[in-house]
Amino acid sequence: MIERNLITFLTMVEEGNTVKCAEKLHLTQPAVTQHLHTLEETYGAKLFIKAGRKLTLTEKGKLFYDMVHRLYTMEQQITYRMQTMPQTPIRFGATRSINAGVMPYIMADFLDRFSDRPVEMTVQNTAVLLSYLEKGKIDFALLEGNFDHSKYESHAFMNADFVGLCKSGGKYSHCESLKDTFSAPLLLREPGSGSRDILEKTLQARGYDLYHFQGIYQFESIPVILELVKKDFGITFAYKQGAKKEIEQGDIAVLDESVLHLYRQFWFVTLPSSPFLDESLEVLAYLQQLVEKYLQQ
Repeated sequence: MIERNLITFLTMVEEGNTVKCAEKLHLTQPAVTQHLHTLEETYGAKLFIKAGRKLTLTEKGKLFYDMVHRLYTMEQQITYRMQTMPQTPIRFGATRSINAGVMPYIMADFLDRFSDRPVEMTVQNTAVLLSYLEKGKIDFALLEGNFDHSKYESHAFMNADFVGLCKSGGKYSHCESLKDTFSAPLLLREPGSGSRDILEKTLQARGYDLYHFQGIYQFESIPVILELVKKDFGITFAYKQGAKKEIEQGDIAVLDESVLHLYRQFWFVTLPSSPFLDESLEVLAYLQQLVEKYLQQ
């Protein structure tokens, strides 16, 4: 069990001041302060500095928080595993693009392979899935977006094309440059999504931003975005794999490569400190086999 002083430290970071921390842990303020002082003396490092009424982490405090938070997550994972054995669920998350463009093709085989264990898949954007991973709510995540690779055990499991999409033969289908597309409404994913982050960074690198487009319409749902593209309401920038069915049916077309065409990778991401890392990597190996079999022949 993680020691009490470390629980106080984590709670202090979350709450930002000793009053709220004490209330949450049912301690007195002097007890909270003593716990923090004990940690600083034990590890020989100043963990907090006072900024107004709040305590903020020092640089060493930030490093200490990352390590202690991982320790807490590991304990949660071990507790969960002990309580659910022998049929511990495989808990993972997938971003919406991967859910739409990859999982329907491989899940039947995946379930057959792991038929002795329940499977629980969560669909969220990149930012949310990383938070779930950090909190031990999932064992690994399948991500499309940018993230800090130094903080995680990450492996590419699939190559993917990031492109512009429009209605086949529609009024925006003849765009020949990124600038040409600014006359179109942009159908956009929500903040925190991998595809939006990639688009924003690409536009910024080329001296543009989202507001160069005719209008911006934001949706969390990929099916809604694709349906609006099919009806020629606007264009979107997304992974080609996520619109595979609509492209094959001739409803949606890929804009010319001169508009935007990025070669990206989908990532398998887990915590490097996980006590079940080897098990997760076994799942990755099978996932790579399925992708090669069904999607990248």
